[in-house]
Amino acid sequence: MGELMTEQHGNYFFIDVRESNEYIEGHIDGMVNIPLSTLGEHTDLIPKGDTIVIICRSGNRSFQAANILKDLGYQDLVNVKGGMLTWEGEVIK
Repeated sequence: MGELMTEQHGNYFFIDVRESNEYIEGHIDGMVNIPLSTLGEHTDLIPKGDTIVIICRSGNRSFQAANILKDLGYQDLVNVKGGMLTWEGEVIK
């Protein structure tokens, strides 16, 4: 995923669907925090034409978020399997 975040081509939008308290404890720079519990209320923030990269703690909530967005007409969705538990890059606290 780190490669995607530094690519200059293509339009990517990165979402962290963990709850705000989890996000504050440590997140990847460039991720927008839209908790799964409020995702349906904030789809106006998510561009439909972009590739949407979704992460959570382990991959479960991001999978759920991808399914919700798919049902809302989003097409290019990437679920980060393993989530933050497998992220080895820098984390902002």
